[in-house]
Amino acid sequence: MDKLCVVGSMNVDLTVTVPRFHLPGESMFALSFNTYTGGKGGNQAIAAARLGADVTMVGCLGNDSFSNIYLEALDREGISREGIVLTHEAPRASPSSRWIPPGRTGSW
Repeated sequence: MDKLCVVGSMNVDLTVTVPRFHLPGESMFALSFNTYTGGKGGNQAIAAARLGADVTMVGCLGNDSFSNIYLEALDREGISREGIVLTHEAPRASPSSRWIPPGRTGSW
């Protein structure tokens, strides 16, 4: 099995599904909320592991509940996390995105 070391970013994406784009200043209820692992480095590590590589991930994660989500995902994929450092210095914010179901419209 090929060995691979990936150095890169890891983050947890927070995704909210909404029925339409909101109007300026408008609040609305979401249809759903999901978390997904992301980051260019993390995505590459997971893809390589799924293709059969023996992967070690190197990078920093904030020492918070989001890091637990990411570490569990790496464990599920069989990725070594020996090179991951948990620190209070790493950014703790996660990107968020909105997803609008097909056929729904609205203005930005």
